[in-house]
Amino acid sequence: MCNGSIGTVRFHFLEYIYGKKIMSATVDSRAVSLRIQEEFNRGYELKPFPDAVNKMLQALRDPKSDIKLIESIVESDPGLSTRILRLANSPLFGASQEINSVARAIVMLGRGKLKSLALTFAGSSIFMGNSEKALWNHSMGCAVTAREIANLAGVDVELAFIAGIFHDVGKLFFWDIFPEEYASLTKRNFAGNALVDAEKEMFGICHAEVGQKLAISWPLPAEVKEAIRFHHSVTTNTLVSTIILADALAWRFGIGSNPCDRIEVPEIARTEFGINEEALDLIRELSLQSFDEMKAIG
Repeated sequence: MCNGSIGTVRFHFLEYIYGKKIMSATVDSRAVSLRIQEEFNRGYELKPFPDAVNKMLQALRDPKSDIKLIESIVESDPGLSTRILRLANSPLFGASQEINSVARAIVMLGRGKLKSLALTFAGSSIFMGNSEKALWNHSMGCAVTAREIANLAGVDVELAFIAGIFHDVGKLFFWDIFPEEYASLTKRNFAGNALVDAEKEMFGICHAEVGQKLAISWPLPAEVKEAIRFHHSVTTNTLVSTIILADALAWRFGIGSNPCDRIEVPEIARTEFGINEEALDLIRELSLQSFDEMKAIG
């Protein structure tokens, strides 16, 4: 669909995806365009960040905030308290004895990890609140993979993890507003840039663009919002490239999904990050382990 088109347009997806001919789909382009515009004009929001997360992020940004304040914020949300205690007691940190108080967990984790956990908790509430468990699992898979790539490449690890969590959040808009039409795309096994092309053809906008619009009101770092917008683009931004690579590897290796060897390893793995086959194997092993650990935390 071209922007500004009107009337009913019949789109013919004639390319072959994974050896299957894509059938045509009929949508009313004017109705779709108007519906999308109306949703954003009225301030469409998937779901606001939990109040405790907003307060916690504000406290973490203030160097004068003390442990007692952060502790009181965390303890105001039982779900957030549980996540923090699980993380502190997980194999990721290898505590010598059980951490049974929020205050001790806060000290052990530090502000950087607490910020990541708070945003992960917010992401979980948004994705799971929209019943898209498969999409949440992939997002977690992308996040842990991005973290391993960042470790190797010297990229900010926490930013990479958070960007991985939220990179596909725009898909939730399509699932919410156009569930039948979007299901028709996913059933055809569109993936990667092929999915982006199909979204633009059907809706006039892709999930990366929608994701940026959704993230405007969220307390996410500007670098993360940029990664959401450009994770299907040609870029010179190293964080964005990290998410592009992590997205592909998560699908290929089955980190958060079934393995899909039809997804190629992007050339940037070698050209930009200098990652060879041995490093890819290490990323796969560590990411799978990390994904299982994060799933256990809940």
